[in-house]
Amino acid sequence: MNAPENQAGRVDGFSVAIDMIAVVAFLAAFTALLFGADALIASVMRREPALVDFMMQWWVAPLLVLGGVVALGGLAGMLLVTAGGPERGK
Repeated sequence: MNAPENQAGRVDGFSVAIDMIAVVAFLAAFTALLFGADALIASVMRREPALVDFMMQWWVAPLLVLGGVVALGGLAGMLLVTAGGPERGK
């Protein structure tokens, strides 16, 4: 991470602290989702066997992966195009 600098050229400690708090909060939420996903998947498998049978079709996983790649590629493309802001190309 690039820490922002103040006018004196020093790194702003408050901004770094906020960044670190955000990273820790994200990791905590991600870990909670990982551990909660097991129970969620088990309950869906018990309640919705037809959905699980559909998801186990051979073509569903590649379609989901392709959709994710297209979505992430589109997001990356938008970020690259807008990275320079309104002054880009001047």
